Amino acid sequence: KYMFIEDPSEAKSVFGRQEVQEVTGIRECTDIPFLLLFAVAMALMYTLHQDAAHKGNIIRLFEPVDFEGKLCGFDEEVRDMPLGFYPSPYNDMIVCVHSCPKAAADGIYN
Repeated sequence: KYMFIEDPSEAKSVFGRQEVQEVTGIRECTDIPFLLLFAVAMALMYTLHQDAAHKGNIIRLFEPVDFEGKLCGFDEEVRDMPLGFYPSPYNDMIVCVHSCPKAAADGIYN
């Protein structure tokens, strides 16, 4: 039944041995200062998250913003243009458009 133990009585007495009792005495939590520091950092991050969600505009993280700072599909001037288009692959300027152009030469991103 037990692969490395010759008789079952040895298996039942293993947890009563002195070596095993010493191991449980050695193990203890040694990182309590780190745990407290981590808890404080997590509380500060949660507070920062709540403040940003309450006072900020989370949509700005996910929706395209054109080169003038207008939120595509949400600001008044670009409410009917929900998509962002990069007219040049060499810079990061975005232009709000109605639909995605098939080629840059279409000229529909004005």
